[in-house]
Amino acid sequence: NSWNINAARTGSSGTLAFQLHDIEFTEKEILIPVYAKNFTAIAGFQFTLNWNQADLQLLSTKNAALNVHFHRPENQNGIMSISFDDPQLSGRSISEGTILFYLAVQKNSNANLNLSSIQIGTGLTEIMALDAELNLLNIELNNHIETQVTAVGYTLLQNHPNPVYDFSNFVFEAAEDGLATVT
Repeated sequence: NSWNINAARTGSSGTLAFQLHDIEFTEKEILIPVYAKNFTAIAGFQFTLNWNQADLQLLSTKNAALNVHFHRPENQNGIMSISFDDPQLSGRSISEGTILFYLAVQKNSNANLNLSSIQIGTGLTEIMALDAELNLLNIELNNHIETQVTAVGYTLLQNHPNPVYDFSNFVFEAAEDGLATVT
């Protein structure tokens, strides 16, 4: 550790957790909002987002509560660098449940819908997060759309929140447009 406020500390002083849940299906895309837990006095973060390019194609990204920087190398699908920095280094705080940014993806035609292949890593960019005091934070991804059940004509994804809340959201994909009855 250092007494110098302008130097990053060694070790970790907490965890910044990114969360994927409450996805929306449209006719042409799957919209994935990205939330964060413990986004308190964050000066910056960076990481590489990976996904199975045989299953998913990234269509677009869109900022919401943060001005996030996205970098996709040309001629590569399945990998993207994501970063954010607070220019004043005063630290940005965002309340839990606020959408930071969106990912719009499309399922490749012959692939099963499997969003659990979305992972945070270090392929293009070293994984790192700093708070306003330049303490190093761990980064993790909580993907609440990990499992899926496939039957003839529909796909049922993991319910969220699970299991001890007063409500649950159930996301499913049907083979055809129309009314559905859940029993």
